[in-house]
Amino acid sequence: MDISLKLQKITPENFAEYGEVVVPRAGIPDSSGPDHNWWDALALAELGTASFGIVEAINTGDYHQASLEQHARTKEILIPVEKDILLVLAKADAFEGAPDPAKFAAFYATAGSVVILNEGIWHKAPMTLSERAACIVLYKAGTGANDKVVLDMADKGLNIVVDSL
Repeated sequence: MDISLKLQKITPENFAEYGEVVVPRAGIPDSSGPDHNWWDALALAELGTASFGIVEAINTGDYHQASLEQHARTKEILIPVEKDILLVLAKADAFEGAPDPAKFAAFYATAGSVVILNEGIWHKAPMTLSERAACIVLYKAGTGANDKVVLDMADKGLNIVVDSL
């Protein structure tokens, strides 16, 4: 089954079923001065002991999603720091029964935004339209070893592509 995803710019409203997004410098700062603006508590995520990592998206010119992974017991936070990223996501129940294309989405997140994926959301490393894009990754320590399921899309009979760039 082919699933073609239209890329949509991430907003708090269209992303709500997948998690939360903090758009950089949105709204009125909680504090400001001549040398700073400060926005406090834009989102909260319980992580326990957090693991900080970096993933680098490398543009191969191919916007197919070959696999997806899931963390059932922890949120994953992605912070693109250099360039914008693309995320291919599926709802937690996307693989229960026959895959439903309506349970898959592709989002465009700008550098400096904070993307918080809910527990159970299927995802993979971000993609980018740039040559490369670094992204800080935060989740509960041990998640990669103890709370990760990876599915090969070809094994599921799926061809997922972001085709509306």
